[in-house]
Amino acid sequence: MSKQRKIVAEALYLPSEGVYQLNDEQGRVAMVRKDLIDDNKLEIIDGVIFLTLGQYEAWFKVEERIKRDEALFRPHVYKFFENREYLVAHPEICNKYSTEFGAFSYCSVSPSLGALALSFYQGERTIECQYCGQNAHLFRSIGSVLSGYSSQNFICENAACQKVNTKVKSGMGETVKYFMELNQTYVNLYPEAKSYESLSFADILSALPL
Repeated sequence: MSKQRKIVAEALYLPSEGVYQLNDEQGRVAMVRKDLIDDNKLEIIDGVIFLTLGQYEAWFKVEERIKRDEALFRPHVYKFFENREYLVAHPEICNKYSTEFGAFSYCSVSPSLGALALSFYQGERTIECQYCGQNAHLFRSIGSVLSGYSSQNFICENAACQKVNTKVKSGMGETVKYFMELNQTYVNLYPEAKSYESLSFADILSALPL
């Protein structure tokens, strides 16, 4: 087997759940279904299992993969804005939620990517871009509903600019309400949206036409 490494100190089968609890050398724990162990023809000998690098990444580094994928949003936020009409028209690729966009306070609202695209399309929450003077569209807000103030991020619509503007603004409660209503509007327009598989940002980016 190529790219093998001895990474599991213990493999404990939990028959009531039909899974193996795998523990790697760094103390990570992965719960892997028995049928996946069987389908990959993996042997557990004296409590030790050998995995390919791909299997290890898939089963043990879930959080690391999620962080790497989440990090794709900010540098590509203009691409999501640029493809807003396409995203609104294709809810099957938009059942994606992230802390990279939405309103985050003690009462937080994380819209789907489809709802964010709808916000971009409607252009209801904008400011003047401090770099070029054109419209910049809200995509993220972090603050306090109690104080009312927040740090808000806006993406400039100008293709020659594409800068992210950060403004400290009042009206955090209104921003939370806006994203809540935006979510509801999107669900009303596309009631089937939540039934689609949630894709990664990498998969969504690869699906965009531009």
